[in-house]
Amino acid sequence: MSQIQKIILTIFLVDLCGILYLQHPLEIKNPIIGVVLFTVIMSLVLASLMVKKKSKDHQTIGYAILFIGLGDVFLVISGIFLPDYDHISNPLGMLAFTCAYATLSLLFAKNFALQKSDMLKAIPVLLVILPVLSILLPNIQGVMFILAIVFSLVVSFMAWNALCCLHRGYYNNKVATRFAIAGFLMLLSDMGVAFVLFYPDPAISQSAWLQNEIWITYVPAWALIFVNLLEEKLVA
Repeated sequence: MSQIQKIILTIFLVDLCGILYLQHPLEIKNPIIGVVLFTVIMSLVLASLMVKKKSKDHQTIGYAILFIGLGDVFLVISGIFLPDYDHISNPLGMLAFTCAYATLSLLFAKNFALQKSDMLKAIPVLLVILPVLSILLPNIQGVMFILAIVFSLVVSFMAWNALCCLHRGYYNNKVATRFAIAGFLMLLSDMGVAFVLFYPDPAISQSAWLQNEIWITYVPAWALIFVNLLEEKLVA
């Protein structure tokens, strides 16, 4: 890892510590938290726009980061400052993140195969997604039910292919390892978001520990994606 990559990763980890600290003395939907969260993600988006894309794979990473920035506009900013429009902002946010994960799936699915090693790496993904769906789907109706199913399929496919980067041999080892960790962290983060959006008990869905789980996984995941964007060469 180069010096600039270490600095970038350290900055985002320090930002994460600030977010976690603010979660406890402030209310979950306090505007201060919203501004801090949005600033962290937008700094990632703006930095990605300034990075020279050295290959089509680098460009694909850039598109994915743009989509998550758009998703946070709807889920973070709209959710805090325009709560009466959740019925509009939540589906749009889910759609933006679905596009981000579909873009990452194109990136992670290089040298796609269905061998034994690929099947084994589906196990941890299924162990996460299936219990969450069994708990939350009965609470979802209408258009959001369809979006939830589509989103679950896309994020699961993305996380599975991220883990498969470890053995498919398209990316070099350090890049593949970062992709694998990032993809699985994103899955964990979005399962936390799903509980915030769809679990009926506010004691759980609005709890500080759940918010912490989301950001402990979300920020490092996209920081790792950005670190790979800074790599001169991604492929093996």
